[in-house]
Amino acid sequence: IKDPLLKQILNVQCGDYGLPPGQASFPLHCAAMDHYMEGGYYPMGGGAAIVKSLTTAIKKYGGEVRTGQAVKRILIESSGKVQKATGVELENGEKIYSETVVSNADPGKTYGGLVGETYLSKKLRSRLSKTRYSVTSLILFLTVDMDLRKQGMDSGNIWVMPKGDLDELYKKMAVSDLL
Repeated sequence: IKDPLLKQILNVQCGDYGLPPGQASFPLHCAAMDHYMEGGYYPMGGGAAIVKSLTTAIKKYGGEVRTGQAVKRILIESSGKVQKATGVELENGEKIYSETVVSNADPGKTYGGLVGETYLSKKLRSRLSKTRYSVTSLILFLTVDMDLRKQGMDSGNIWVMPKGDLDELYKKMAVSDLL
């Protein structure tokens, strides 16, 4: 596409998936665009409903949910060549043991920081060193005490983008050399 404005309009949804248009797969871009074709959807109760459902399911199966507690490290048990995560140690020193350990941190933090490189294979260390992270984004949700329809607004998204090439904008925002 040669026209810069048309190119920007067609690529504006790249903010949904955190990659510059030149790095995003076409099917991913189509999926994001299709989501909005009939209007975007969100869960009843907002994003908090997802957290509540996950928390309910974890508790239903005997799990425990804790918030506001930092994990110092993931506990690893070695038996010969087999290594298994067996729990976590919190910053306060408390150890919690579990059959399954799930980390929501990025791979570098999980393996390099919480597990520790001594437990990683050479192949995994190499893969982690080559990992490239996408740009994060900020989404702002506002609650207002007024009828937005009377102000001529609807429930749609408003994308504000500077003029120019979106791939170049991502390059300017890149912090990959800081990771």
